[in-house]
Amino acid sequence: MTADHRLAFAAAFALAAAFGIAVLAREYAPHWIDWQVFALSLAGFGTLALALVTGRLVTSTDRGISETHRLAVLAERDQEARIRPAVMLWHDKEWFQQVGSRVQSLPFHNAGDGPALNVDVQVYWHSGNCALATTSLGPGEQSRLFARTRIDGFTETWGRATYSDVLGRRWETRFMIESGPDGQPQFQLRAYGLADLLPQQAYSAGWEYGPDGLPVIRLTRDAPAR
Repeated sequence: MTADHRLAFAAAFALAAAFGIAVLAREYAPHWIDWQVFALSLAGFGTLALALVTGRLVTSTDRGISETHRLAVLAERDQEARIRPAVMLWHDKEWFQQVGSRVQSLPFHNAGDGPALNVDVQVYWHSGNCALATTSLGPGEQSRLFARTRIDGFTETWGRATYSDVLGRRWETRFMIESGPDGQPQFQLRAYGLADLLPQQAYSAGWEYGPDGLPVIRLTRDAPAR
């Protein structure tokens, strides 16, 4: 039994005792002391104690509701993370070594915990663009997606991968590919999140980083993009 429950029991007992004393005093000792006043005083103290207990119980209940809500939010976030896909370019050593075949495919992997369904990739450069073969990627799966036409180099190439999760929501990854000082392609993540929540920018401008210099991430509708 908790302290609040003991106090509530004591308050209820005081109220019952006050009622019983008032009845007995009226019958057996009407002139000894003013039993009715005493009973009323005892009832008043009992009522006050009961009010204090009620307030504490209400506060405790509010805390319990808040904690339950917090646990529900955490469980929802955990469930969300378990089904969220995240298709990214990855540093496939063989792809980097096979210079001649780079124009035919790009290496991708699903870094999320949920499957990425109907992965559709488009890449762009200043003089053209091409689509990559559509596929699906399981959690942690790595694969090369082959170009339907040749990719015209990696001096400045940008692209987007769109894909669905098991709930049918459409996700998007935006990336840049540039040539580093050693001439090797460099992969840069520019944005990732729910496709309809990411800021829309023209292909010819590529995708800039957010105001903080980091990729723009938008995972839920109530979270601000960064």
